[in-house]
Amino acid sequence: MNLKNARAIFESELGAVFSRKEAGWENAIIGDCVRFIDYRGKTPEKTDSGIRLITAKNVKMGYRQESPMEFMAAENYENWMTRGIPRKGDVLFTTEAPLANVAQLDTDDKVAFAQRIITMQSDAKKLDSTFLKFLLLSAPLQQRIRKKGTGATVQGIKASLLRTIEIAFPKTLGEQELLVAKLNDLQAKTQRLESIDQRKLEQLDALKKSLLHHAFTGQL
Repeated sequence: MNLKNARAIFESELGAVFSRKEAGWENAIIGDCVRFIDYRGKTPEKTDSGIRLITAKNVKMGYRQESPMEFMAAENYENWMTRGIPRKGDVLFTTEAPLANVAQLDTDDKVAFAQRIITMQSDAKKLDSTFLKFLLLSAPLQQRIRKKGTGATVQGIKASLLRTIEIAFPKTLGEQELLVAKLNDLQAKTQRLESIDQRKLEQLDALKKSLLHHAFTGQL
């Protein structure tokens, strides 16, 4: 199986899971079972070190990217984080530029947020946070979100509209966790193939450069 096929299988399975209307699934809207922590509209003064600042630039489709590395002063953290404190496992959602990138907060370290991100804290009694991540990444939900998006040049979505997006999920956390385990396993296999494919591309590029060097220096 090549990388393209592996990705297609993962995306297809993800879409299939959240397209089915299974018996025992609960219908709701996002706002019923998710709390929003929203620091949009606030921009902290950036510093060379301190508390890590996460912006939309760091949130990709399914993962959090380390770069760019930006910070705010540690002594300003308590006064800044008045709208809510994020916790490991919370889902990060970009509201514009780009719209609907989704990742999960993967650190226990203190972090601060700004610029086009809503942090989603699911009701732990109803909705598994990793299940929520996969749900938001799935094609059916992505399409639903984009239909409510606004903006001619840069598409975005208002928090008030995002809360009204319809979702469905198994009523028990156990069932949710079983699906999460299956999707995590499939995603891990896809990422391993991606890593192998990337190494092969790097080796091929190095070989090409070596052959060109030898050709131009008359060593072939």
